[in-house]
Amino acid sequence: MTVDELPKGRIKKFEWMALMDGHYYDVCSVRRKTGMVNLAYDRGTFWTPLSNIEKLVKYEDE
Repeated sequence: MTVDELPKGRIKKFEWMALMDGHYYDVCSVRRKTGMVNLAYDRGTFWTPLSNIEKLVKYEDE
């Protein structure tokens, strides 16, 4: 995934899920200038390059 493929506008915390290595992670924040994504897992978060993300999936409205 590249910065150009990101949804337009602000990406809010826990609004999107990212598919990476066959697992889904909650998206906490995105740094478009550096091309990094902050993902949540268990009780922590980590930064990963956008190139590691296979696709973004938006949570369904309940």
